[in-house]
Amino acid sequence: MKKGALARAVLSSLVIALLVGLARGHVESTLLMRQGDQYRSAKEYTRAISIYKQLVVLRPQWVLPHLRLGQVYLLQGRWDEAEREFLRAWDLDEREEEALLGLGLVAYQAGDIEGAIDHWRAAAALDPRNVEAHYRLGRAYLDRSQFGLAERELESALIYDRNDQEAHYYLGLLLAAEDASLASEHLSLAGAGEDAQLSERAQEMLLLLQELTTSEDEAYVVARLGHAYVRNQVFSLALAQLKRAVALEPNNEVARAYLGYALFAKGEHGKALEVLREVARVAPKSPLGYYFLALVHRSEGYLPTALWEFKTSLRLDPSNAAVYADIADTYQRMGQYLEAGEWYQAAVEVDPEEVDFHLVLAQFYVDVLPRTEEGLAAAQRAVALAPENSLAQDLLGWAHYLAGDLAAAQGALERALSLDPDLARAYYHLGVVYSQLGDGERAQWAYGRAIDLDSDGLYRQRAMVGLAGE
Repeated sequence: MKKGALARAVLSSLVIALLVGLARGHVESTLLMRQGDQYRSAKEYTRAISIYKQLVVLRPQWVLPHLRLGQVYLLQGRWDEAEREFLRAWDLDEREEEALLGLGLVAYQAGDIEGAIDHWRAAAALDPRNVEAHYRLGRAYLDRSQFGLAERELESALIYDRNDQEAHYYLGLLLAAEDASLASEHLSLAGAGEDAQLSERAQEMLLLLQELTTSEDEAYVVARLGHAYVRNQVFSLALAQLKRAVALEPNNEVARAYLGYALFAKGEHGKALEVLREVARVAPKSPLGYYFLALVHRSEGYLPTALWEFKTSLRLDPSNAAVYADIADTYQRMGQYLEAGEWYQAAVEVDPEEVDFHLVLAQFYVDVLPRTEEGLAAAQRAVALAPENSLAQDLLGWAHYLAGDLAAAQGALERALSLDPDLARAYYHLGVVYSQLGDGERAQWAYGRAIDLDSDGLYRQRAMVGLAGE
């Protein structure tokens, strides 16, 4: 064979070997990506992260592993890590919409609504059919009280996905004050959606609209809408309606008090205090004004002032169990735990059929001021009232653990997870119980699930410590 022919043959062999190697690498990375996605779908986020990190090393120029890492970190509430991965994806491909959507979510969580809007606008510009980009823009404009832009973006989301339950819900809320008939159509569609909680809220709002259509009292209708928007935590719409209600009926201290609360919820504390102090001045027997004043002062750290205002509200409305619980919470923040326990107990005595007050009492005595008997009794009452409540079962399980009954603790905690498979605190508590029972393998599994699912970070950190000790 001539030298030239031999060289070409060798080169051809090298090229073939390179192509085969690349093909194998792509097959391997595709299989790994599929495996990582399966873990992500199963909410086994730690395993998914491990796979995606392998892919980053295997194919450093591939955008998808960075996107997947960012998406998992978002689900876990690990915002800095999510931002880092989305930025890396963006550096690799400036036309990557998912990176823009993720960066927008990180900015939005940090309170940078303008930055979030910029990212989502860029994503929508890259693909006008991107439903999430339009939906996110609609929500952001709604938060900023740019209602016309919000309506346009939510309608755009529905053009490309007629079954988007959240878009129907928020568009229904947005239109409720201007076009009750069209709002009802959207709320009906939202009420038929898969998310049970969103469906329930949509149906409640739909019933309110049906009731309000029979009233000719504009001030009453506007005020009721404002109250409903507060309950649904859409404070931009609440502000718009409550301002109208006050303008129509200046002596309506309830509407004025809700207006103050809506301003507080929007972060306008100075204006909120101005409105609520005026309510307290002109309507000194209104418990609502003092109650909302207390919420503002407590949020700003003026705890003795808040305590006085809560107690003033309670003197005017002594049957309101929620105020007892808020007084207890304020004492707890002040480090006065004995007083806090007494007021939590008082809330239960005022409204013994409301499970939430038993839950906060039990949580106080198992998480804050461990008192085995009181915590166990409160958790047992909560479970008796709401046996399908996963938090009640978790509190009961942890109270049994603190009492030294590991078998009862295991049963209640496993019951909690059968009711809510995503309850991170129950996985952590179950990990502790399994560890005490000497079942290290199941303890590792439970700690791992807590690490995967805790988006707040408290139980993730505790589980990591527990896992290290196994």
